[in-house]
Amino acid sequence: MSILIKELREGDEFVGYYLIREIEAKQTNSSVPKDYLDLVLGDSSGSISAKYWDASKTDIETFFSMSLVKIQGVVQVYRDRLQVEVLRIRKTNEEDGVSIADFIRSAPIAADELIPTIQQAISSLTHYEIRSMVTFCFEKVKVHIHSAPAAPKYHYAYYGGLAYHIRRRTAGRIILLFGLHSILLYERSTGFRSER
Repeated sequence: MSILIKELREGDEFVGYYLIREIEAKQTNSSVPKDYLDLVLGDSSGSISAKYWDASKTDIETFFSMSLVKIQGVVQVYRDRLQVEVLRIRKTNEEDGVSIADFIRSAPIAADELIPTIQQAISSLTHYEIRSMVTFCFEKVKVHIHSAPAAPKYHYAYYGGLAYHIRRRTAGRIILLFGLHSILLYERSTGFRSER
């Protein structure tokens, strides 16, 4: 398991999994400029600045904000603050067994567990037109529902918040209709439009 960011100390050499919260490709000020990545890594305990020196063009094209990565690094102090010098970096894969939900605020129940319940509630609607409308709306956002918040701020504004909010509204079948407003909130906050 990864060492938590809040537990890192100067001189620590470590290997762990982290979320890239921010990333920017920059160049050194040397006479022959070299590319490097200026990163902010995060986990459930906090965040830390990091540098990946001598980044290749492939590195610059591979890593982006909200990527999960495996890091080998060493903790240094720069301008009185802890900073990680990244020695090795790669994107995570399934075998690593990590999920973005481990690194950011997430719904208390995983969307994978919620979606079948939502679909069952939709199927149980007896009025054909209402069931068709709800099915259509649900299918529009189904691909995004695992990660989308219900709204960008305040209203279930976390990873998987949309699925959690809709499921909470499906306690009674009639309440399912109020889940439609969740879909509209999502569309409004993301500019999402279905292809016609």
